[in-house]
Amino acid sequence: MKYTVGLTGGIGSGKTTFATMLEKKGAAVYYADQRAKELMNDDHMLVENIKDIFGTEAYRGGQLDRTYIAEKIFFDKKLLTALNAIVHPAVYMDFEHWRLCQNEAPYVVLESAILFESKGDRRCDVTVTVSIPLELRIQRTVERDHTDSSAVRARIASQMSDNEREALADITVQASTFEGKEAEAIRLDAFFRAEAAKAE
Repeated sequence: MKYTVGLTGGIGSGKTTFATMLEKKGAAVYYADQRAKELMNDDHMLVENIKDIFGTEAYRGGQLDRTYIAEKIFFDKKLLTALNAIVHPAVYMDFEHWRLCQNEAPYVVLESAILFESKGDRRCDVTVTVSIPLELRIQRTVERDHTDSSAVRARIASQMSDNEREALADITVQASTFEGKEAEAIRLDAFFRAEAAKAE
């Protein structure tokens, strides 16, 4: 089995930036959050299961109506649990198929905002969380998503906290700048390559 790094971090932490840095150094990266969105439109069985839970109104023009889904799960957490119960297995089945094909990469990275919540860490040899100061996370997300700080704070409050992620992760990357993250990416890439070589 290919040596697997689990990578997570809260909204605005820069985890995707960090994943891209590792990818540029040769790692194969599976972007679970993006892939989940694709599967909810493209995976026929998953689409049908979502319709069973939310009704045919969940899709408009063949695409998932994310606003409709968001409104439904906001008022009924049981629907969120039901959605996660079908999406997470579909994503991880897709990941396992993908991982089997990554023969050229020295190691693979499973990048997910909900790595621990979805039990994705169980599929990994080592886990990494990216943490930066809360106010900087809020500022970056406001600028990126063109939203307001109260909306970002609400999203952050609904996620696992940085402290919780750090307690669960094997490695914490605390670099607020691009240069700092790049230095950490160089260091950890070498570490992951060495660990992968030992595991072969």
